[in-house]
Amino acid sequence: MARFVRTADVVARRIAGELVLVPIAVRTDDAERRTANFYVLNGSGEVLWERLGSPADIEELTSELVSHFEVGAEQARGDVLKFLSELRESGAIVTLEPN
Repeated sequence: MARFVRTADVVARRIAGELVLVPIAVRTDDAERRTANFYVLNGSGEVLWERLGSPADIEELTSELVSHFEVGAEQARGDVLKFLSELRESGAIVTLEPN
């Protein structure tokens, strides 16, 4: 099963009480795509970001949300999948394929 982990290309900073992901490198040769997007994380995003400090799979991340919030496993899994998709696309996380 694939695992996911944060990259060194993004740092998290708390600004005005909110956790903001700030890209420090944009990986592209396309000049139009070199603009950086900042991400402000909500509570569940903060929990997932913290957990992604070390490799985790979808089930581990889903369990993390279920244990922190009053949410069912199905809803939590959907939230995890969306979160991972957005952060993968932005380069904030990478996928570690099983050996």
